[in-house]
Amino acid sequence: MKTLKEVIKAYRLCEKMNCKECPYYKIPIDHEDNFCLSEQKDRDTLYYLEVYEDAFHAFNKLEEDLKAEKEKYNEAIQHCNKMEKKYKNMINNLIRENK
Repeated sequence: MKTLKEVIKAYRLCEKMNCKECPYYKIPIDHEDNFCLSEQKDRDTLYYLEVYEDAFHAFNKLEEDLKAEKEKYNEAIQHCNKMEKKYKNMINNLIRENK
């Protein structure tokens, strides 16, 4: 299996019809009938696309989880603010009553 960089390079070289520099271009032992391993290139490409798809879905799940955690955090902050206000009022009331 070729690396992702090699797969990308192969497609770029195919566009330019520059087969001899392509990672999938093979020269047989008898040096006759050079050939392209395009089927292997397609399999490698499919592998990297599947890996990308899995990573994309994992990233989306992380984004959703982060959004849910932010919502919980904001709710906790609102609760803390309410409690702070409640206790400040209680302290102020006690101070006024004891003057």
